[in-house]
Amino acid sequence: MTVHEWGIIIGVAFSGIVALAPWMMMVQAKLAVIAARLDELHEQMVRGGRDKQELWHCCSQHGARLQTHDVQLAHLAERVQDLQ
Repeated sequence: MTVHEWGIIIGVAFSGIVALAPWMMMVQAKLAVIAARLDELHEQMVRGGRDKQELWHCCSQHGARLQTHDVQLAHLAERVQDLQ
């Protein structure tokens, strides 16, 4: 290949890069926004999972307390019937 042909090939390649650069930058910016949004959604899901786990722990504690209160009330009811 001659120097003239190499110049044409390099010129065409450079023109293609210059023509596609703004589009590639736009795509890169959109991908960056999508990645940031996915990161936010991931954090929200992790936080929601922790909150749900704490809620289940609290509910199980309340359930256990209600069962002990039921037992205590049953014993009190038996004592009241014994006193009558």
